[in-house]
Amino acid sequence: MTAHFKTVLFAAALAGAAFAVPAHSEPRQAPNSRIALDLGGTFAPSDRFAGFVDEATGASFVIVEMPSATYEELKKIAEYPEALAGQGLTGAALSELPGRKGEYIYFTGKQQQQGGEVSKYVLILRENNITAMITASIPKTALDAGKFDKAGIETVLANAAVMDRPAKAADLFRLGYLGPFKESFGLAGTSKAYSPSGRVPGPNENLLLVEPMLFISPSIDNRVVIDAKLAALRSFQSFGGLKDRKINSENPVTIGALSGYQVIGEAADEGTGSKIGIYLVMLAGNPDGFYAIVGTSPLAAMDKFLPELEKVVASFEPIPQKR
Repeated sequence: MTAHFKTVLFAAALAGAAFAVPAHSEPRQAPNSRIALDLGGTFAPSDRFAGFVDEATGASFVIVEMPSATYEELKKIAEYPEALAGQGLTGAALSELPGRKGEYIYFTGKQQQQGGEVSKYVLILRENNITAMITASIPKTALDAGKFDKAGIETVLANAAVMDRPAKAADLFRLGYLGPFKESFGLAGTSKAYSPSGRVPGPNENLLLVEPMLFISPSIDNRVVIDAKLAALRSFQSFGGLKDRKINSENPVTIGALSGYQVIGEAADEGTGSKIGIYLVMLAGNPDGFYAIVGTSPLAAMDKFLPELEKVVASFEPIPQKR
């Protein structure tokens, strides 16, 4: 697995009668995204991520946009079943997407989530100078009830288009202090990554091994965290591409008037064995979902940067959304 692909998977790790598509519905762009999807009326643009959600069933279409060159790595995804398994995706199978033309990769799989089994339909495309990953997450309960089917989902993905400009999205949080960090890149619309250099990772570069990173990821829906401690510990153990995880300290915290749980530990990169320090905070965000905050650093520099990571996170403030 290439280094850049690991960075993308890790950041992304810090995030569901037949499916009816109206014959003459209007394609809509997701917030903060150039991707337009023809989904029909049951899906609404999400204020939690770049994509759309059907609140009644929890089904979602989540979009991640990346530099065009990233496609050269992602098209080799079939060679990395361990990476998909590390993200909890089982039974992954590459296939053709009926009606889709141009450069693309399409695969399906299943994933166990808190609410039960979810079917995943993943399209990776390169068009109009970007690479985009569109993930349809459809709960098994919704499929069994006949509210969606594979053919309808694939029709939506086959007709996904890349527009010239992104649609505007609302900010879900602010940071009052950045210290040595600069905004580096965004993921799924509302998630953001920060680093001292502010650089986007290159094609063969895993920034987790190079410099400190901070990832802030609002939840993709409005579910609250009932047990922040359990959620934080599970998240620490579920990061893909890492091994030999070790927790050094843990304790409850209150940040931005939100209660949560903090875990500080370390792990090793599966490929190189390089040690990484991890600072994780899971915040309950009722009524606006939850927030996962993850700081990392090469372990040798963790003691130096941990105080700065703590200051940045202490300045975190959610922005209430109008409903």
